[in-house]
Amino acid sequence: MQSENRGDDVIDLMGVEPETGVVVLHVIDDKTWEDYEAHMRWLIDKLNLYIGYVRSGQINQDARYANRPPKFLVHFNGPAPKDARQVMLRIRDHMAQRRIALGVTEATDVPEEVDLDSWANASD
Repeated sequence: MQSENRGDDVIDLMGVEPETGVVVLHVIDDKTWEDYEAHMRWLIDKLNLYIGYVRSGQINQDARYANRPPKFLVHFNGPAPKDARQVMLRIRDHMAQRRIALGVTEATDVPEEVDLDSWANASD
């Protein structure tokens, strides 16, 4: 995996899943949910940056990632509120139309992706 300098305007981390050949672009979301609106604006801006990176063809400038299907994997620092989970479900469906997969992990000690449909509809 390639690590990038973390910031709001860079790809946090990316690599290729050996089993699938999918390019995974990781979003490290270490923000708190104290200001829900600010958090979601930041996350949507970050995802739009990633979408721009893929859709512009920049991802294909590196032979390791060229012409591979992309997936964004958002790593939340802890439990996300239900409203955020619902938004992530809509974002997943929107991105699927652009042939970009979306996954989520929740909490730093849980390496597996959550099932977005179940996760988004779970009660708090």
